[in-house]
This record gives sequence, structure tokens and C-alpha cells, in this order.
Amino acid sequence: MESNTLNSEVFVVLNNKATPIPNKWADYLYTHLKNRSISGPKIIQKNSQSELTKGEFGLQIEVRPSSTFSYEIVRDKNKLLLICRSEAIALWLIYELIEKIGQDNLGLAVEDLPPATIDFVTSKKEFDFDYREPFFAPNTDIDHARIMGNNSIDTDWGIWGHQLAQIIDNQNPDTQAEINGTKTKQQFCFSSPLLYSQVKAYIIDQHGLTPSLNFMLAPNDNDLVCNCKLCLTAQNTATNASPSVLRFNNRLAKDFPTAHFFMLAYRTTQNPGIVRLEKNVGIFLSTIHLPKGQLLDENSQQFESFKQQILNWKKLTAAVYLWDYAANFDDYLTPIPVLIGFQKQAQQFKSLGVTGLFLHASGYDYAPFDDVKTYVISALMRHVDQDVNKLVATYLKHFYPKSHQLLTNYYSELEYNFQQSQRHYDLYSSFDDLKNSYFNTVQFTEFYKSLHQIIPTTHNSERVKLEKLYSALGFTQLQTAYSCGIATEGAFSLINGQINVKSDIEKEIHRLEKDFKQHKILNYSERNTIDSYLNQWQEWIKKPYSIKPIKTNQLESKNIDLKGLTDGKLGFSRDFLLGWTIGTKDLEFQISQLPTGSFQVKMRFLNDPTHHIYPPKEVRITDSDSLQQWLITVSKNNDNTVEYTFTTKDLDSNASSIDIKIFNQTATKSQWACDEIQISSNQ
Repeated sequence: MESNTLNSEVFVVLNNKATPIPNKWADYLYTHLKNRSISGPKIIQKNSQSELTKGEFGLQIEVRPSSTFSYEIVRDKNKLLLICRSEAIALWLIYELIEKIGQDNLGLAVEDLPPATIDFVTSKKEFDFDYREPFFAPNTDIDHARIMGNNSIDTDWGIWGHQLAQIIDNQNPDTQAEINGTKTKQQFCFSSPLLYSQVKAYIIDQHGLTPSLNFMLAPNDNDLVCNCKLCLTAQNTATNASPSVLRFNNRLAKDFPTAHFFMLAYRTTQNPGIVRLEKNVGIFLSTIHLPKGQLLDENSQQFESFKQQILNWKKLTAAVYLWDYAANFDDYLTPIPVLIGFQKQAQQFKSLGVTGLFLHASGYDYAPFDDVKTYVISALMRHVDQDVNKLVATYLKHFYPKSHQLLTNYYSELEYNFQQSQRHYDLYSSFDDLKNSYFNTVQFTEFYKSLHQIIPTTHNSERVKLEKLYSALGFTQLQTAYSCGIATEGAFSLINGQINVKSDIEKEIHRLEKDFKQHKILNYSERNTIDSYLNQWQEWIKKPYSIKPIKTNQLESKNIDLKGLTDGKLGFSRDFLLGWTIGTKDLEFQISQLPTGSFQVKMRFLNDPTHHIYPPKEVRITDSDSLQQWLITVSKNNDNTVEYTFTTKDLDSNASSIDIKIFNQTATKSQWACDEIQISSNQ
């Protein structure tokens, strides 16, 4: 059986200097291997295998663009030949080789390199996906992305996503879509000669006449479709812009045959056209509507529709890529298990003939375990059937020699528990949603404490990475306390009707302020900053608020869970997911066990038009017995909230219970959000 071990006292890079065309990758391998061999094996160069002497091990690398396989490995007793289809593969394979030699030979510095994921035995391998990009922060480091063998939107694309408006003059009516005779700059006319000439000029100006990059030419992210005469002639319909957009890409593909052009199958361009695409035109399909984190049900209508969509596009192009997702975009910092779920779905994608994957994750923002996720997903995108648990353990042991067991146990348990739950994770989830699904706060708190204890025993890069991880997880620990409100384990204490941030929580907030800045952790979601989050805590620390929470058993409602209105904590005025109970319909509920005599009811509502959240159209409170309506005062605050105050003063009412009705705004998609119901005596 052929050995996978690469052990030798002398490694010889075979590179015939006499050939007309120098082998730059042999030079690269020699230079980097020699520079890393501090006290390890001797690294030399020779022209051919015939010059090898006893005890020497030959290394040879070639780039053959015509190769049938992504890479080939030919292993003899004293020689290793690597054949790569492209220069990008050659670079990745060189670092796999260097790291593997470092594993088997002392004195070779490979501590900074990710562990090799392939066996260096005779084999011929084709990558499972041609385009591979896990969009986590580590992969935004271009050097790291290349070492991992990954693609990058920052280097591989001349135009990406919905960026067309940034490169052309969309103020010119001749580039704008026509909707029922009216021009709009909200969308493009892809039959416009001016739009085409501007895009072509941009490509030439930025990348020359023979670019080798990818270009994504897609409509703006809305449902508008141009129906001018030219677009109707191209067979656009009121809801389908694919015909004109595909023709637009085909024209560019003919003018730039060395480049590749892609269209998004998304919103108005989901349906394939009838024109076969040029060989350098492909399609990106979004998986945003597919369940995340578990094996897809292949018997479901949803999967069947997705499968048929892929098959329909494959009739037009061989390049069918997916825009996939692996994050909670409302909370980057609470750990989320994505690896096993990704593997299961990637195996299904491969069987359907998908040829590329862009995995949209936390992007340029830090997220806990994003380094191990980048490593594992990169490996799976190359060869999807690898052992996930083994990859996780191997990576963590390599980069976290002191703490790897703690990290491996916690993250692997997250993955296991999530798979056992058979639930899916949502791409947009509040912290309370996570607590009700996969996230165990007790398990997390134990891990958080253990992490704090082990950090002082670590050194160098491991310590730096652990301190950053611990800082990020401080957000989750704070969220855990916040979610419990005034309960014993909560972040707040209720003393004489006043809500105070507990002293230990206040100390934690001050520590996190420093740590987040030191480690440059700037955002906790795709739309919210750490600064805005901490500022809200500082407001509560500096100015404790008065509140008299009512008990849960005083409330009675038939159609919504109102526990969030009685937990003793206010909501974050700049994040509708933190502390707010959200409703989309009119709501009626009853409060009983009221104070005797005159009393007051306060309700605070969020005003966040960006997310279709508005103060109610009306709030009405009546005595359940006499049906007498109460007086109301509305005051607008400066923190995106509106407070409603109801009082029985001057009313002859000794109500045993009251009815509250919240009337939602009538606008489409409008919602209301309330954080707390407060009842206090006027006496």
C-alpha cells in the first residue's frame, strides 16, 4: 500500500533550467520550501530525476491547462509529481505539500499554514465545484484565500452583485427602464444601446481589451421590468426581465471572449430564456428560500421546483452557480453551527449538476469560529465527502494547541445538537429565536467560563485569537443576561420601582467597550454596530428608568405571546429585534388584578420605518365593566420611540380589569412593536 508519508533528509525540487520556458512554480516551490526549512531537511534543486542520489526525494510540479483533472499526483518511492490544471491550483497544492512535509519532518516552519487536507498518493482528482468562495472574514484576506485555493469577490470579479448603478450614468433617461411609458432610475433598460456602450467602456477602461475576470450584470434588487419597445421585442414580460438581460450578457461575452459573464437568477430573472448562452456566460441562482442547516427533503415540492430550475438553466449553460448562505445576519457573534448542514446540502447541489458555490456568510465582519468554518468549507467545496468532525479537530489542534480540546468539544456539540434537533436555522433571527431553537445558554455559559480560565495558559497567536473570540462571545453572554430581564440571572435589578443595570453587568460592559475596540469588532449584525449596542447600555447605566412591570398571569391574549411585555426591560431603540414584541395585526388583550384607585398605564412603541415598523394607528383602553374609554397622552421621544400614557385620573373608575386594543397602520407590510406595559398608581 502506497505511503502518504513525505519524510526525507533531502528534498530536491526538479526544475530544468535549460528549458526555453522557465517553470516559475518549481522556482516558487523551491524558494518557499527552502525559506521555511530552518533546521529541517535540506532543500536543493536539480534538473531531472536521473540526477537524484540515494536518500534524496524529488519534487516536481507542472501546470497543464489541458489536463482532464483539477490535479494529479504521481508518487514513486523517491519522487512526487504534481500536475495542475491552473496556476491557482498550483499555488494551493504547493502549500498543501509544504504543510504536509512540515508534518512529517521536524524543523520546517509551517505553524501559519492550514493543515493539508489531501493525501499525497497516486491519484487523479477533480474538484467538486469550479467556483469556491466561503465569504467569511478570513477569506477576505487575499493571500489566505489563495493558499486555501478559494475564489474572492475582491480579485476575481470586475463587477459583482447589484453594482451596475455604481459604474454607469443611471441619471441618463436612455439607460433607465421604461415602465408603462414612464422612465425610472430605479431599474435599467438592458436593451439600451447607451447602457451597453457604458458598460463596455467601463470594462475596457478598468481591465483592458482581454480581461480574464468574471462580471455580474444584474438588474437592481427590485421587481421592476422594463417594457419599452426594444425590451418587449426581446420578449420581456411584466414580471420577467430574463430575455433582455441574457441578450445583454451574450453581447458582452462575444466582445470579451476571455472573460466570463454571469446573471443572477433572482426576482425578475429567475426564469431561463429561450436563447442558448455563450460558452462564457453563466448563471447564479439564489438559495435564499431553501431551508438551511439540514438535508433538503427531496420529496418536497420546494426541492422539486429548485431542481427543475437548475435543470432548465443547465440546458442553456454549463456554468450554474449557487449564491448560498451560512449565517444569521441579525447576529454574527452568537455561535451558529453550519458545517454539517452545509455538507449535506452541498452533496445534493453537486448531484444536481451545480458547478460553483458562493457562500454568503459574515463577510468582512468577525464571527466566532469563522477561521475553522473557512477551513472546513474550503475543503468541502473541493471534495464534499470529507469527514467534517475530523477537519474541525485537525484545524483546531493545529492552531490552538493548548485549547483545542475545549473548542472542539463545544463546537462539535453545537453541530451535533443542531442536527439532532432536525430544525432549520433562519438567516434573520433574534437572540430569543436562537434560544428557542439550537442555542443552549447554560452550555454556552459553561464554555465561556472555561475559555476565560484557559486563556492565561496560552501564548502567542493562540492567545491573541482566543482573546478576540472571548471578546466576541462577551456579546452573547451579555445578550443572555439581557434576555432574562429582571429575573435572578438577568442583567437588571428592580429596586423601589427603578430598573438598574447590575454592577457586574456594568463592569462587563466597560470591559467589552475596550476589548471590542482593541480587536476591531465593529458590527454585531449586517445593519447594527457594536457602538450603537453599547451606547444603549450606557444610557441605562447613566439614567436608570422607572418601571412597574405587571405579572404575566395578569395578561390574557388569544393570538400573541405577550411575555415580552412583562419582563421588566425596555427595548433597544435602534434594533427592533432586541426587547420588542412585534405584531402585524390588530391586537386585543385584557389586564386584570389592577391597583385600587386611580392608576396609569404606559406603553412604548418603536418607530422604525426602514423595517415597516410604525406607532399604532390607535391604541384604545377601556374599562372592561363600564366600557368607559380612558384619557390618552402621546409623547414622541428622541430615541425612535413613541410613548402612550393612559390615566384614570378624574374618572370615576374602580375597574377590576381593562381591555387594550392596538390598531395597526393600514399601510402594506406595516407592523407595530411594543417593549413593555407599565402600570403604576397615581396615589
